[in-house]
Amino acid sequence: FIGVQVRRPVRGDDGLPAGLANGRVVGWLDAHESDFISKETSMPAALWRIRFDDEDVGEEDLEENELKAAIAEFKQLQQMLARSAEHRLAARPGKRAATTAGA
Repeated sequence: FIGVQVRRPVRGDDGLPAGLANGRVVGWLDAHESDFISKETSMPAALWRIRFDDEDVGEEDLEENELKAAIAEFKQLQQMLARSAEHRLAARPGKRAATTAGA
């Protein structure tokens, strides 16, 4: 997962939800090295370190299920942006989609 992009909900200094932030997986510790016990399983758990693009947001350590959800959230954002770009392009007057006919 190192290098994979993610999107996570973040909280402000007041502890209230402050929106979503993008970041990237920059590190990993296996369950034995992390010295972390999962609240969900009560077992040792591996952790992945996320560094957010906005330095003010900082970093966060995620368990695998949180990481997979954050990856899916980023992919969903990318798909939404791609659809939006396609719609804007299609809506431009005088523009036609390129075809492979005659190529």
